[in-house]
Amino acid sequence: MLDALDVARAPVIFSHSGVRSINAHPRNVPDSVLSRLPANGGVLMVVALPAFLTEDVRQWGASRSAEEARLASLYSGDPMEVERLLALWVEANPAPTSTISDMADHIDHARRVAGIDHIGIGGDYDGMPSGPAGMEDVTGYPALFVELARRGYSQEDLEKIAYRNILRAMRGAEAYSESLAGALPIETQ
Repeated sequence: MLDALDVARAPVIFSHSGVRSINAHPRNVPDSVLSRLPANGGVLMVVALPAFLTEDVRQWGASRSAEEARLASLYSGDPMEVERLLALWVEANPAPTSTISDMADHIDHARRVAGIDHIGIGGDYDGMPSGPAGMEDVTGYPALFVELARRGYSQEDLEKIAYRNILRAMRGAEAYSESLAGALPIETQ
């Protein structure tokens, strides 16, 4: 992430991430990167993926994966038994849930570190089974914005998060691209 910011001349977009100081998922963005977004004009697109939002969900997923690997080792050649025993494990160890409030916490932190002009939403509803409770699909966006308004975000702030920041960053990328029209590829210089 830092390397990208070191060389980028266009705004950098972290399209499906959260805040690493809230959840240590490796695709989440650390404060050292968030603090550099204003200088670059980039945007953190907070994702609704529960494992990126809530540390408990991420830890549960790791435990489930470990149990599946353990069962696969014990019952190699019997995938039906692995599936049956894993279902029993999941029943005995239900997955925790993430909430709209958890997603808003990521947005709050990003606002404190990077500023309101560097936050967007990268829902990922076409690439995940479900979002946080209350935002299982795109019909939950209004609930997120109600939560943010309850936390003191203005109409202008909400518009920036909803679309203005990402459009600004994309226009910045387009402008940089246009500035290079006719330039030779780096390899030929």
